[in-house]
Amino acid sequence: MTKNPKGATASRSTKTRRQAKPRRPGSLKKATADLIDAVGGFERAADLSGVSRSRLFGYTDDGEDNAARYINAAAVRALEAAADFPHVTGYLAAERGYAMLPCGFDPADGVIAAEVARIAEDVSRVFGGMAEALADGLVDAAEARREIENLDRTVADIMGLRAHLAAVRDGEGEQ
Repeated sequence: MTKNPKGATASRSTKTRRQAKPRRPGSLKKATADLIDAVGGFERAADLSGVSRSRLFGYTDDGEDNAARYINAAAVRALEAAADFPHVTGYLAAERGYAMLPCGFDPADGVIAAEVARIAEDVSRVFGGMAEALADGLVDAAEARREIENLDRTVADIMGLRAHLAAVRDGEGEQ
């Protein structure tokens, strides 16, 4: 029990949980905080990355003492492997004007020729949808959102196919 400034007593938990405070959106500190939250918080992030909780907290703190402290690449790699989304890598890509897409192609789903045919059909549908959206000379927000989603899926499939072909080229995959 401790006394607060007004003289009342309050119990203090023996184990306090440190939570990341809100960060400026669109900052590396915010992306790091999101990554730590995605893996289950500071304690689990410390276990996964081998970095202490206090150091991880510093990586997410915008305060003057920690302003120049940023998470290292090895810790990012360890945490993003356990997260549902690569928050820090995604932030860095977006900051430089790049978009990240998951490569959805699974070589076990079929042979390359069948995948190429499916992707060609998808590309045709995407461009058909874009032409339809542009038919009236204007693209509204709903059309743009739909076409971006379709385009992102198709690009992800193309990148997956590229990864598979690269593996075949390097002797790591099957045709």
